[in-house]
Amino acid sequence: MSLRTSVLVLLLCVLALAPGCYGPFNATSSLHHWNGTEFENEWAQEGMFLVLTIIPVYGLWFLGDVLIFNSIEFWGGENPIDPPGSSDDE
Repeated sequence: MSLRTSVLVLLLCVLALAPGCYGPFNATSSLHHWNGTEFENEWAQEGMFLVLTIIPVYGLWFLGDVLIFNSIEFWGGENPIDPPGSSDDE
């Protein structure tokens, strides 16, 4: 079997498991919730959103959700990140 065929078979196996791992994306939602509640001024919220997008904090949070936290929830039954707003100290 060639390297290309092996990679394709491995990719298809991973993709076959991926649909069952869809989760609530609590880390990304919590980051978005934090930005929406931390700053009362809409310009400050927009500025922080742009900073978190340009630096790629949102991208890293999303990747963590996809590869780590949603997979933990799928295989273990419980997401280690609380849903946004569940532990507010407001």
